[in-house]
Amino acid sequence: MNIWSEPYPTKTAICVPKAGYDVTHDRSFILDRPHGYHEDYIIVNFTSDIEVLDRNGKHREKNGACIIYAPGDSQWYAATGATFSHHWLHMNGSGVQPLIKQTGLPMHTVFYSASDAIAPIFRRIVTELSSRRDHWDHIVESLVTQLVWEMARGRHPAENGREAIGTIDKFADIRLAIYENPHWNWKLKAMARTACLSVSRFIVLYGKRFGESPMSDLMTARIQRSCWLLAHTRDSIKEIAQSVGIGDQAYFCRAFSKRIGMSPSRYRDQKPPAPKP
Repeated sequence: MNIWSEPYPTKTAICVPKAGYDVTHDRSFILDRPHGYHEDYIIVNFTSDIEVLDRNGKHREKNGACIIYAPGDSQWYAATGATFSHHWLHMNGSGVQPLIKQTGLPMHTVFYSASDAIAPIFRRIVTELSSRRDHWDHIVESLVTQLVWEMARGRHPAENGREAIGTIDKFADIRLAIYENPHWNWKLKAMARTACLSVSRFIVLYGKRFGESPMSDLMTARIQRSCWLLAHTRDSIKEIAQSVGIGDQAYFCRAFSKRIGMSPSRYRDQKPPAPKP
């Protein structure tokens, strides 16, 4: 258990008067605040299965559920297993409401976040609050901002739960592998199987996540890598095409021209700033 709780004077727009990291209780634990908590917003990340009351009524949720309470929101949650554990923090100040509004995170409604950065940020906040090293209050403000944006980036509705988190992690892993290894012989069926989805469903969800189809994104990765090779090596165009996974030089040149607006040869001659591979 690691808890910090003490008010402090600060000129920052976000203040964290109370916070806890990996706080654990026994199976009898229940938190019941019918009228919320004064002027504080509260973020909770549950690390055990729970029963919780939110805008949608009382229901059970799994490890990883998150909820944000505004001042005055009723709060009720309880343990459902042998132990209860969670990370949490209270926050107030002029910067809190605009931050949450900007991220679009729901209030008083359970959601899940796929971000694996959440727990380390909670821990860092508690450490900064406890140690009070130079500029700690400003660092706490920046960490809270990062925490909320990380939650927003990995957010999925409660009805999709841990299953959705697993899926979104797989999409991220697949895309990272594509951009690191564009030369691989990528197949849609294998990508979809990795994400535990049908090919059609995989294409739809990949497009929603990244803004283009998997195979189009693969071509983007290949062209980006070829731009770097053209600018930084003297390999022939045929060699570059093969090194990014395109065996047909004519097809490579057409695809390159369509996306970049000039031929590979002209791109190399002009030597523009090359994108990162």
